[in-house]
Amino acid sequence: MKHIASILIVFALSAAAVFADIPPGWPTNFAAIVGKGGERPVLCFFTASWCGPCKLMTHITLTDPTVTDMLGDWDRVAVDIDQQPAIAAQHGIEAVPTFVLFTAGGREVKRTTGYHDADEFIAWLTNGMATVAVAQAQQKWAQERLARAISMALSTNSLPDAARQLLDLLPDADPAEQKAVLDQLAVLAAKDPALLLPGLEHPRLIVRIRTANLLHDKLGDDFAVDPWADADVRHQAVVRWQEKLAGPR
Repeated sequence: MKHIASILIVFALSAAAVFADIPPGWPTNFAAIVGKGGERPVLCFFTASWCGPCKLMTHITLTDPTVTDMLGDWDRVAVDIDQQPAIAAQHGIEAVPTFVLFTAGGREVKRTTGYHDADEFIAWLTNGMATVAVAQAQQKWAQERLARAISMALSTNSLPDAARQLLDLLPDADPAEQKAVLDQLAVLAAKDPALLLPGLEHPRLIVRIRTANLLHDKLGDDFAVDPWADADVRHQAVVRWQEKLAGPR
């Protein structure tokens, strides 16, 4: 029995060793913390069990009283890149330790990689606070524009203006806002696909791609405008589709 108990203890210690050291009080459920519409910024610590500098950050810097006090107003989450590789890949994590700062809405605003002592980390956090404040002000402004655009979309007299405003919001919207914008654009496409045609001439490629996808969903395989095509080619396609959607006069 003693022999078996010893084996079990060794096995338990070996299994524990494959997990990264997580700072006290840091949750590990990324999806539950980031981009869930809270009011506080989020600091994400990407770490690994084999990373020496990560252990120093966990046991020295992140337990420093000044650092912990400063982080009291923030939500935090730790991600072991070996246990959650999809999240690490999604956020382009190529080295650890990496710290990524998100707004309350889940938009990344700042990152740093490598070991930092308490003073260096506090300086980075202080700068990060200012960056978050600017980003969240921009986010609030975008949300207000989205609300106005949706309100306009509900008024049949303002549909073209609403479509233009929604298309302009797409490139810089956070994930939740972008879904709301796309949902509303889909509603407009159902009312009148021609409302979205200006999106094919938008200067931002992401807007042209999203517009082309929405119009393809609505109009089927007959709609095959290439969002990567030259401006003149896209303009000619828009004119043809405007005439086609207008129907016989």
